[in-house]
Amino acid sequence: MHPPSRLLRIAAPAELLSLAVLLANLATVHQRELASVVGPVHGCAYLMAVIGAAATGTGTGTGTPSGPATDATSATACAPGGGRGARPDRTAVLLALVPGAGGTLGLRRLAAEHARAARGGDAGGPRTEHAPRAAPPGA
Repeated sequence: MHPPSRLLRIAAPAELLSLAVLLANLATVHQRELASVVGPVHGCAYLMAVIGAAATGTGTGTGTPSGPATDATSATACAPGGGRGARPDRTAVLLALVPGAGGTLGLRRLAAEHARAARGGDAGGPRTEHAPRAAPPGA
């Protein structure tokens, strides 16, 4: 499991901040010049957040796109997502598609999965493990 991409770490807050500026402008003075500048920035940040979420692979693949890594040179040619078998976290990509705060939601999802994998937990397993409930006192 790889950490969230730098692109997503930059684009997610930019998307949320630009949306806040657009909404504040709409609620107060409604300056068209500000909206015409911040609107495209927000759209670009939204697209970059979706691309950043999709570009962060789960790291399940091995080797390079042409085959297994045989030396240090071919191992470094491996894609950031982990090679041929790496694929994006579908939930993170779908969260990133949510307009406004989606990039932040996708970033949080990927960061949590990365932290879980770093602790040695199974990133694809159940999210929580519940202990069996004890019998109530007196039962």
